[in-house]
Amino acid sequence: MMRTISFIIILLALNCNKTSTAKNTYLVGKWMITEFSLLHCNVCPEITFEVTGNGKIKEPTGKEIFFTYTVDTDSKTITFSINDNFYFSDKIYSYNKQIEGNLIVLELNSKSGDSYTFTRQQSK
Repeated sequence: MMRTISFIIILLALNCNKTSTAKNTYLVGKWMITEFSLLHCNVCPEITFEVTGNGKIKEPTGKEIFFTYTVDTDSKTITFSINDNFYFSDKIYSYNKQIEGNLIVLELNSKSGDSYTFTRQQSK
């Protein structure tokens, strides 16, 4: 009986996890940071969002900066937790996703005016 209850609890937990991450699948994957705070980059850092809520920024030098994030689809915000003074100095950013030709463009803006633009190719 105890095994059956444990099994049901595990199934429910897995099912809840799939529901919460399914809403954010467009965010998961690798993006190029093409603009931040109105500065364009020649060699762009790469940012990766994992389905687990973890992520990393890979700079052109090879340096990797790790972070965690949560997405609130109701308020269309992403909250970052990062130990770095350069990226995401504000913790909460509103987001807007657009399609421009064969690119997906994700724009992030904080209330203080900090902004980022991420791009990636549309998958076929």
